[in-house]
Amino acid sequence: MNETTSQILANEILLKLVITTLREIGSNPNHTKTIRRPYCRFLRARFNHQLLEISSLSELEVVQSWYPYYEQLVNYNLNVSPFPSQKAADVIGMMATRQKLETKLLLAQAISQLKDSNSKLLFVCPLKLGAKSYRDFLKKLGVSICYSSKAHCGIFEIALSSTINKELLTDTLSLSNPIQIEGTQLYSRVGIYGWNSIDRGSILLADNLPLDLQPHHLALLGSSYGYLASKLLERFKKIKTFEIFEAEKLSVETCYGNLVNKINEIDLKVHWLDATKLSLEQKFDTVITNPPLHDQDGENLQLGLKFIESCSRIVKPEGRVIIVTQTTATYEKTINKTIGKCKELYKNKNFKVLEAKAVSSA
Repeated sequence: MNETTSQILANEILLKLVITTLREIGSNPNHTKTIRRPYCRFLRARFNHQLLEISSLSELEVVQSWYPYYEQLVNYNLNVSPFPSQKAADVIGMMATRQKLETKLLLAQAISQLKDSNSKLLFVCPLKLGAKSYRDFLKKLGVSICYSSKAHCGIFEIALSSTINKELLTDTLSLSNPIQIEGTQLYSRVGIYGWNSIDRGSILLADNLPLDLQPHHLALLGSSYGYLASKLLERFKKIKTFEIFEAEKLSVETCYGNLVNKINEIDLKVHWLDATKLSLEQKFDTVITNPPLHDQDGENLQLGLKFIESCSRIVKPEGRVIIVTQTTATYEKTINKTIGKCKELYKNKNFKVLEAKAVSSA
């Protein structure tokens, strides 16, 4: 079973579990005396029609910081925000993410936001993402756990107890604090992809920019915590406007925080948008991107192609596009077709830096 399939199954299990729990609350006379409409928070939600049923059973807060999924949820008029509110919840639903530290942080935050001992945190984790390790972690936290497994997923029903390890809970919550990247003045945060390192592709791109390149109006597609953006600000001295497009809200805020004191008179904007769907009236003389190509499966290949297509839509005629990608990616044909003639600026066994000059509109 691949990761996408296991995540879909986990999401289905979680949705059904949340619905069942809310129905139990609605039918329990002891609950209905104190809770007219339970407050439910669903973390990192993707749209599913069962969310509409959950919304009918509760006061639902949907949390999603990844813009493409956020946009889908907004389109269905759900109460959605990129980060959770501080309101205590009767029911919280969440799945494991691919980052273990992020998942532990989300668990600790959710536990600290449960309203009382009758409240429940419902957590589903595909076994391959480390369900056993989270079971051990939750035991150390001292919360009440009811555990089962189904369809290659670990299913946790978690409640507050009198034996919570407050020291471990506090230490885990501190994972939300910004962390300085070694050897830089930049800060990152748990939950950002590659949050604790410098991306090798970004290093190579920054080190192999054309010597004659001095953009006035610069766009960057994808930011992470801002390493590449900071290097571009150091390298280019004639920038007038610099616009960054990033889908992860946590990255947007962290990147802006790292750059705001470096911009002087530059007009800097860090947009929370889906970089694969850009179509802007404003065009840029230079567009740079390090697409998220961290493996070479079909899904990521298509994502990279969409980044290239976005570059083609926002670059000015005769403007320049610089891309770093894995050596095994075969994007040259698409670049030639959508932007202009592609040439290789640098290549090693893992990465290559490509440049294309957009064709004239004349």
